[in-house]
Amino acid sequence: MTLASRYVERFVQHAVSLIALGFEDVKISINESTDEEVITDRITRAANARLRSGNVSSPLRRLAISDNSHVSDNEREGKHRRRIDVRVESVSIAGRPTLEVEAKCLRGLTHSINKYIGKDGLQLFLNGEYAREHAFGAMLGYVQSNDISYWSDKLVSKIGNDCALIGDCEALKDYAISHGYRSNHSRQNLSDIAIHHFFLKCTDIDSASCFDAASDSKI
Repeated sequence: MTLASRYVERFVQHAVSLIALGFEDVKISINESTDEEVITDRITRAANARLRSGNVSSPLRRLAISDNSHVSDNEREGKHRRRIDVRVESVSIAGRPTLEVEAKCLRGLTHSINKYIGKDGLQLFLNGEYAREHAFGAMLGYVQSNDISYWSDKLVSKIGNDCALIGDCEALKDYAISHGYRSNHSRQNLSDIAIHHFFLKCTDIDSASCFDAASDSKI
């Protein structure tokens, strides 16, 4: 892994740690029917409350997080611009690295893995509407039925279909959200992009947390 790749990976680790903290603070209020927009709003508000209170590790204090933020492109302007579900940005580093995150509920047949990887999900990164100027992005899966293994298996088996996948999905380690993968994709007339996929259990949550507190202390 190059120095630049390690830098990107560290930044994404920090960004995901902040999202994970926000989720931990609100997961008790989420169930199998909570809308994606509501889950995302609660996570980002909780993460911002953490930042304001200073109740985060030192690297995370250099981040800003927002939801439903406008995305600029070469075609849409003003109110016609798309909105990214979550944006995490460094506020203290030159170039202000940014992680754009699309979130999708995973719930039975109505919110399937096909929607997660489809035209309003992963494809928005692959066609350059999201993270057009970046070599990385992220997807959040809010698991509201079955279990995380069910949906991660679905992702691994289906992501190669029309997703310009380069190589295989790689299971991620040393991230605050313990269930994650990275997939690499080619894009037409754009640089390749690495997408980080994370799954959050949003129903029947028990004592086994999706958040690995030890991983936050490492970075």
